[in-house]
Amino acid sequence: MKAAIFLGLIGVAIGLLVILLSVGLLGSAPSSKPPENSWLGVVFGVAFLFAGISAIIQAVAVRGYPTTAELPASSPTWLRLLHTLLGLGIIISLGTMFTWIAVGPGKREFTGSGAIFGETVGRIAFGIGAMLFWTVLGVFVFTKLRRLVGSAKSKSTPAAE
Repeated sequence: MKAAIFLGLIGVAIGLLVILLSVGLLGSAPSSKPPENSWLGVVFGVAFLFAGISAIIQAVAVRGYPTTAELPASSPTWLRLLHTLLGLGIIISLGTMFTWIAVGPGKREFTGSGAIFGETVGRIAFGIGAMLFWTVLGVFVFTKLRRLVGSAKSKSTPAAE
């Protein structure tokens, strides 16, 4: 449990640092990107922040190291809802970043071993990643709604005697 909370706190710290740097509250981030793209740093920071908070919630709710993405049914409804909303926020943040890199305006510079393929292949790769994130979002929402409807039905139907 302590390790999971510690890792969650690291995620929260990284997220807050990136957000504060991106909005200029801690000086300026060491970057060659123009300031008009600072929103991308905020979105990146939000993903880390939400993931860190989510990890802490899981560790505390499970009272140990979480082995599943779900909180125990005994957890308060508001906590399970918050955990779900954090998951949505993470997926949406990552999907937004990948989508902007794939189809956003301006030139992209890709570095590393895959950079030999150039900007077009890099944008295609991020486009595929973006489609995967939006697909995961659809599955996530569908699954959560299905569970919500299923639990509402089971609560409303009287038990057979």
